[in-house]
Amino acid sequence: MNKSIKLLLVVAIAVFTLNSCRDKGRMVEPRYDRAHVMLQETNHNFGVLTDAQHVEKFYLTLINDGGEDLQITEVYNHCSCTHVEYPKDPIKAGHGVKLEVFLDVDDLGYGMFTRTIDIHTNSGTATLFLQGEKR
Repeated sequence: MNKSIKLLLVVAIAVFTLNSCRDKGRMVEPRYDRAHVMLQETNHNFGVLTDAQHVEKFYLTLINDGGEDLQITEVYNHCSCTHVEYPKDPIKAGHGVKLEVFLDVDDLGYGMFTRTIDIHTNSGTATLFLQGEKR
């Protein structure tokens, strides 16, 4: 191969790689005509927790990958040990928001645990599973 063909091939591979790996932030291309809820993570493992930790929290990204506004109508915590802070305003099509999820370690019994949180929206329900172990 001559140098110009090699250079063209290298540039084409670099452009393809950079285009496919670039971070698009919290915007996504709508995949549905109507609002559609998608969780970036459906299972969160807290690992091993102790009494000294009291409250653990993490941020969960909820994405509206639909074509209309998404509204969170209710968040149902199946256990008093969980709580979610969420926006009351509609989530625009193609956008995501961060939810703050809290786990009250003091309310957990010892041993392995699994808790669920249902996020009800105008497009359906998304379920988050929380797991870990308290020692």
